Amino acid sequence: MMLLALTLRVSVALAFLWFVLRVAGKRQFLDAGPLDLVVALLLGALAQAMVLGGVDLRVGLFALGMLVWIHLIGVFGLSRSPRLRVWLRGRPTVLVRDGRVQREALAQEGLTDLQFESLLREAGVTRLGEIAELRLEPDGAPTVTRRTPVTETAAPVAEDEPWQRAA
Repeated sequence: MMLLALTLRVSVALAFLWFVLRVAGKRQFLDAGPLDLVVALLLGALAQAMVLGGVDLRVGLFALGMLVWIHLIGVFGLSRSPRLRVWLRGRPTVLVRDGRVQREALAQEGLTDLQFESLLREAGVTRLGEIAELRLEPDGAPTVTRRTPVTETAAPVAEDEPWQRAA
């Protein structure tokens, strides 16, 4: 009887989590940030408590639903309010400006030289001189703004150049 009850709890928890995550939508979990990680950890902890009987199944289902609902409200708020987005997600950090490494920013982000080199490779950078700006976004992704290629323009030629004189 105990195994049947456990099977029922697992099935109900799985079905409910699947349903709630389908309703929440894939886009909510593609751009995962720290808040999304916390929600995922809480979902797992609640599901575990429900399955193992530490929480009544109905209370656990309600808590799971409320957690996802609160998360959706937060995501909606983040999409509508730049101020809230900066407060919760943070600002990008400029790691390279005009081809120069910003050592203070590397230290602030806790990046070692090896991690920084890996980040440069991930961003497709082969030379620092080609970078106007390299930012580390709040989600950890690098964003590179490359310098505009310098096109050599010919200076106006003076008419008294020796090669222009008629022979």
